[in-house]
Amino acid sequence: MEGDGKEGIKKTGFFKLIPFAENQYFCVSINYRLSGEAKFPAQIEDCKCAIRFLRANAEKYNIDSEKIGVWGASAGGHLASLLGTTEDLKKFEGKGGWEDYSSRVNAVCDWFGPSNFLIVFEKSKKDGIIYKTYIELFGENLENLEEKLKEASPFYQINKNCPPFLIMHGDKDNVVPYTQSYIFYNELKKNNIPVILVKIKDGGHGLGFKNKALDFVKSFFDYHLKGEKENWEILTQGKDYIEIPAE
Repeated sequence: MEGDGKEGIKKTGFFKLIPFAENQYFCVSINYRLSGEAKFPAQIEDCKCAIRFLRANAEKYNIDSEKIGVWGASAGGHLASLLGTTEDLKKFEGKGGWEDYSSRVNAVCDWFGPSNFLIVFEKSKKDGIIYKTYIELFGENLENLEEKLKEASPFYQINKNCPPFLIMHGDKDNVVPYTQSYIFYNELKKNNIPVILVKIKDGGHGLGFKNKALDFVKSFFDYHLKGEKENWEILTQGKDYIEIPAE
């Protein structure tokens, strides 16, 4: 679910998927409607529709429908997290098709995605550009804006059925504050959801995420989707909060 953030083109995420495809993962990079095309929850509806499509066509594409992992960066990270926290929540399913299939996912990797829109919005009320972004995404009915912000926030959707999470965020991110991932990680822990937070020391918004960061992603999915735990245990060393330097 990674794209360029402007045109909704997902080709920029393809190169990160190549090592997974070479390691017998079935990989998909999806498009979703942006705020200029449709208001929330259209974006998560599109993502859930994609998961249902994969399950409906599991036999055709030789997919294990009980081992579906999602990974996204920034806005894609937010949507990946929302997939993980809204298991089969009907109000987010939409009418895209394959309604008889589940949109549940089995592992989530969130790279520097916003998790609590309410906090971000409160801190950015005086920033006209950011404020406009929220209006474009949620509409101009400000009376219900707080409710919409909570509804779209993975933080407020956490429940006991959430899958394992890997969260990675640069502590020098000036677009999505690192604190967004830290509070999300703590709330998942509080609800007994398996979660690892990897802080990229001196990393920016998508900057500093190279070889070591990708090793974490691959090992996370290998462990939770394939049951291959050796590399994951070496990387994590039993910790759920880890710092690595930006590359």
